Amino acid sequence: MAANDSSFGWHELDLVGYRARVTKQKRAWSSKNEDKVLKIAAKVRSKAKASQRFACATCKMNLQSQSALDKHCQTQDYIDRVAGVQKQLDFNAFRNGIYAETVEYKGVFAV
Repeated sequence: MAANDSSFGWHELDLVGYRARVTKQKRAWSSKNEDKVLKIAAKVRSKAKASQRFACATCKMNLQSQSALDKHCQTQDYIDRVAGVQKQLDFNAFRNGIYAETVEYKGVFAV
């Protein structure tokens, strides 16, 4: 087929250039609309967590991706939990709400 055949779009004739242009346009849009990008990313993360597709039953955590779950499984906290090591509680853990579902602090659950 000839290059001027109407069945081909211009982007199919120069695929590498087309992909480079599209990538450049996406990056430009992302840099101009950072708030929208962050909002979309947060929505995607929350949907992934809500689906409980990547869950750690040991820690009762939902993560947003397989990569995040793999990284979590390599942390010292996870390794200690699996080994049955008791973690010493500290005030910062209460304040940050890590133990909110299991521990009561001054009569009020930490959140």
